[in-house]
Amino acid sequence: MLALFTCVAFAQTHVGMTVKFPADIDDHLYCYHDYPYTGKPLQGAVKSITLESEDQKAVYSFDKAGRLTGLSDYSSGKEMQYEHYKYDKQGRPVKKEYMANGYKCSAILIPDEFGNPLERKYKEGGYKETTIFSYDFAKCQVTAKATDGDYGKEWTYYFDEKGRVIRREKPGKNLSKSVTTYAYNDQDQLVKQTDHFVKDGYYSYEEETTVQTISYDERGFISRKDKATSWTVQDKEKDGKLKSEVRKGDKKSFVLYSDYELDGHGNAVKNTINHNGKKPETVVRSIVYY
Repeated sequence: MLALFTCVAFAQTHVGMTVKFPADIDDHLYCYHDYPYTGKPLQGAVKSITLESEDQKAVYSFDKAGRLTGLSDYSSGKEMQYEHYKYDKQGRPVKKEYMANGYKCSAILIPDEFGNPLERKYKEGGYKETTIFSYDFAKCQVTAKATDGDYGKEWTYYFDEKGRVIRREKPGKNLSKSVTTYAYNDQDQLVKQTDHFVKDGYYSYEEETTVQTISYDERGFISRKDKATSWTVQDKEKDGKLKSEVRKGDKKSFVLYSDYELDGHGNAVKNTINHNGKKPETVVRSIVYY
């Protein structure tokens, strides 16, 4: 059953609630749900997970509380990317340091007592940006607005009675707008994500929709991902009116996940991935425990 947007009496029951942002949101937050992407939370006291294939290697590190503390990607033995996470005494995420676009970056979060971000300070090279978060629990809504840097940048999130974000709105330039919706199953796993983008520009009007669906096996591991994208474009006359011709396009893809092999803790140490029916790939995870 998909999660429905129901906020009945939520304003009276929000005390102690932590808003759960989806894993794909990293434009002004940092969060993690499952590493490395099996769809199911890790079991046991995992210290590290290593994935290797040919000359590529990724290492995920965790503390004894199960929180992600670091991620390093290597190519030909050289570290190409890293992410470091820090937490306060209550276990709330407060800082992320990472490499992006060749720059050393950092994001500092100031959370409330329930771990919800109130302020975020971002730095990338010489660029700095501060984002303020405002919560309206009566409307099940969070607004995040940049007060400096890329001034005017703003996001709005809507969440359900469990605190799960189910909708994200992000206005853009040239009358553009991006809307993303999320649906979950009874185990709080993401089963559908729809991204809709509209750009009403000077020369054309464009719309694009991408729908991603995720299926899970009886044990809770990802079994299939489907992705379908469709788009339309209409050029404009000099007076701004739309021309009659409409250009359309679409694209579909899928990924199959199977043959999961588990260790004694119930974590996947091996599985097969198949992209669009091509030759299957084998993913091997070396897991170290405390």
